[in-house]
Amino acid sequence: MGILQRAGYAFTSEPEEADVMIVNTCGFINDAKKESIDTIFETATLKDGKLQGVVVTGCLSKRYKDVLFDEIPEADVFLGTENYHHIVEAVETAFRGERRTFFETENINYENEDRVLTTYPHSAYIKIAEGCDNRCAYCAIPFIRGNYRSRTMESIVDEAKILVSRGVKEITLIAQDTTQYGVDIYGKARLPELLKKVAAVKGVAWLRVLYSYPERVTDELLETIYTTPNIVNYLDMPIQHFSDSVLKAMNRKSSYASVTALLKKLREHYPDMTLRTTLLVGFPGESKQDFDRLLKSVKETEFDRLGCFAFSREEGTKAFDMPETVSEKEKEKRREKVMAAQADISLAKNKACIGETIRVIIDEYDDDIFMYIARSEACAPESDGKVYVSSPEPLKIGEFYDVIITNAEYHDLMGEINE
Repeated sequence: MGILQRAGYAFTSEPEEADVMIVNTCGFINDAKKESIDTIFETATLKDGKLQGVVVTGCLSKRYKDVLFDEIPEADVFLGTENYHHIVEAVETAFRGERRTFFETENINYENEDRVLTTYPHSAYIKIAEGCDNRCAYCAIPFIRGNYRSRTMESIVDEAKILVSRGVKEITLIAQDTTQYGVDIYGKARLPELLKKVAAVKGVAWLRVLYSYPERVTDELLETIYTTPNIVNYLDMPIQHFSDSVLKAMNRKSSYASVTALLKKLREHYPDMTLRTTLLVGFPGESKQDFDRLLKSVKETEFDRLGCFAFSREEGTKAFDMPETVSEKEKEKRREKVMAAQADISLAKNKACIGETIRVIIDEYDDDIFMYIARSEACAPESDGKVYVSSPEPLKIGEFYDVIITNAEYHDLMGEINE
């Protein structure tokens, strides 16, 4: 978007006003692929009006580059995930009504070009690496986005400075696996050092890191998060399962023993750390006993945040050729059981907050309910619950306030300004 803006293009939130539409797709699981394809076709119907062209980019475009151009003639231009530098040329091609693809293999260069923030103006993501080397049996990311490539520490810190100069106060570092940061260019993992350098940027009030693999969560990383004042005590650690046989089939490097030992250490030595995880049910070979162990572990661990997904067979992955042993109906049933257990845990944790005073950042004001929508440091943007705040006086968007919690729901809290 920054490249397009520099080229003189303007953006609109109304599809009917657009001359060219860009559809940024996901190709990770079946539901996402279906949504992406439906959106492409829905967008193309606007060609009956003002719309001149449709550009398709993102993971679906890259993953099925050999078939989509021929099978979806309604779209004009297709780009791969690493070809965003060609976006102006792509838009101009689509505007002329011509058809073309951009799938050349290129090194991605994020060297601090101007960005158009689509998040809240006070909160932004910084991608610290691209691709993945983990080769989990169910995941298509490595052959969509390639091997792991870290950005330099200097470029990440420079981008943080630029964002802060534009009013950003909360920065979230992301990658397919943040704990592998630096291995490819520095010879060893250097996430703790990167966190310290970004945290030292004047104006960064909250710094968060997502997608930390459990087998690479070191004491150094935990101490860095826990002892640096503006790094929030929040650990997002996708565990996927608690059964050794399922973890092995998934090609995960962790085990029941290693995961439970790490979780025990976290609860004992870092009690204020918000723990978030992701689980996958219905993987080929997952027995009732495997699932029962997972469900029991969820109830015992009492994660603060948890997402659960049903296994989706993806072409090109090792799991694609594994015989399905769990029906779609049973997959969904197991997923619902996990989420129901987590909902009870979440409600109990939220109710325990009633009467406490917590620090929040104001994201927006909701005119329908006459309340401000905020988050505590325990809530990652776009992923976790909200704190709904009532105040007799106007509050500033993007500012921090102390709020007394007065009520709680399964995922959200309600509070009042602590005068």
